[in-house]
Amino acid sequence: MWWTAAVAAVVAALTFSLTNVYNTSNDSIPSSTANPPFNATLANYRLRGHNGDDNQLTHSFVQSACGANLSVHYTDPSVWGKSTGSKTKPILILTHGYPESSYIWREVTPAVSKRHDRGARTMHRAAVDDNFPGITGMGFFAADIVPYIAEYASFTNPLYAQGYFHWAFLPKGQFATDVIMAYGGGKWVEHILELGSGENEKGLELFKKDQAWEIYINFFNRLSVTNASTFDYQAGAFTDYNQQLSDQTAGIKIKLPTHILYSEYNLGRQFDVLDVWKDYCEPSAGLTVKGVGGKRGHFIIEEAPDEAIKQLGAFMDRLGVAK
Repeated sequence: MWWTAAVAAVVAALTFSLTNVYNTSNDSIPSSTANPPFNATLANYRLRGHNGDDNQLTHSFVQSACGANLSVHYTDPSVWGKSTGSKTKPILILTHGYPESSYIWREVTPAVSKRHDRGARTMHRAAVDDNFPGITGMGFFAADIVPYIAEYASFTNPLYAQGYFHWAFLPKGQFATDVIMAYGGGKWVEHILELGSGENEKGLELFKKDQAWEIYINFFNRLSVTNASTFDYQAGAFTDYNQQLSDQTAGIKIKLPTHILYSEYNLGRQFDVLDVWKDYCEPSAGLTVKGVGGKRGHFIIEEAPDEAIKQLGAFMDRLGVAK
């Protein structure tokens, strides 16, 4: 579970980036010569998509309750007017995961933005929690992941433990940040991207297309982003993991319609994906899973964008979303 892509029901993709909170929390860490200067031009990309007369989504920053600034790409609310957030024009929430940014959706947003309005960040937790702030979900779509409990349990096998070594390393917090920044944040991320990629040459070409790797590497040359990622994994290893244990013990599971897209080359070799997710979904979820072959790797949204668009589109048809 390197990253999560979840749909709770206008096209948006967010990234924990450039937050003052994380900039100052480890300000004693010396800058490494392994970290080139941050390239603001490379970071200031726009995602293509339906946005009235504009063929690019609106980009802005939204401050969260914890003080983090979320970078958001979305269709302006005026485009859909009163139909915003309705069952036929619901809010589609597209999120990215480690170690990428909202740029992972660059091939998907042009295809899906004509069916939806704006959105914000969500996760597996939102699909489980009926009281998740501000969200009434219609469906849950995830790409190449299993729940925390299943992922951590798999590490009893050394093969999987070393393949996902960063799951044990990143929760070390400041120590992990220190080590990564000394090594070089961008250099670290390039290594992670290489480890998670598949063996399909076309898939790798698509993954690297439009300077994608350069964009991700550039973000992690910044202390704030690297530090935020260790906080994120620390929360996953403790707060989120324990909450998931509590949910499972109490029988609190996903009720929303659920679809899991996964890489046969990556997740499919480690888990019986359908069998794992069955234990986290109620029958009402109508759980479906579908693998992507051809040795496409973990970063399946970018390595197989056409298949991702196809499966996401079919899932939205299932939910009754207007075309």
